[in-house]
Amino acid sequence: GILYASTGEGHSAKTIGIPGAGIFKSTDSGVSWTQLPSTANSNFWWVNKLAINPNNGNHLLAVTSDINKDATSYGSEFDDGGKLYESFDGGTNWTEVSLQSNELTDVEFSPQNSNVRTVSGIGELFVYNSSSGQYESKMNQLNNYPGRVEVAMASNNANVMYALVNTKVQSNAPDSSTYAAIYKSTDSGQNWSYQSIQDSIFTSTSFGDYSNTIWVDP
Repeated sequence: GILYASTGEGHSAKTIGIPGAGIFKSTDSGVSWTQLPSTANSNFWWVNKLAINPNNGNHLLAVTSDINKDATSYGSEFDDGGKLYESFDGGTNWTEVSLQSNELTDVEFSPQNSNVRTVSGIGELFVYNSSSGQYESKMNQLNNYPGRVEVAMASNNANVMYALVNTKVQSNAPDSSTYAAIYKSTDSGQNWSYQSIQDSIFTSTSFGDYSNTIWVDP
């Protein structure tokens, strides 16, 4: 019966981003909602994605945009990049996870193994190392593309995941004329291999940053 809703539009909408009011929680299957007091502040004006540990419903991850917080210029510029926040008590308290990032749009728990986690965004892909407790960048394996990266995990195999990358028509792309590339990992995100170009997914460079999504058939 527990649901969470994130608010605010911050990713790739630097001039039109609309601030939200943090994260809301329902304990009656969505009939009623309450704002989490811990998110009633400017750190949670733009919550781009939430993820829930499949083995522990109180363990949450949230990625946010850190946009200029001047009330007269919503979305006009980014201050110091995206943030990753973690809660172990159902959103009552949040702790910022140390992560050097530009702009974060996606966070995922594997449905099969909660130690398999990814965080990604504009020119960003981090994979959680359960041994060190740190998130490690994998962008060098994705050709260091500056565009948005979104990840989808297979629900029946924790080893398999895919990344859809906005290539922004880079000259060093496998095909420099395309807008999108797909990468695959078969070892829980530790190593990635180029699969194909998919020019028809995005109709423009900006579209690839704004409307990037990928999913895996369960």
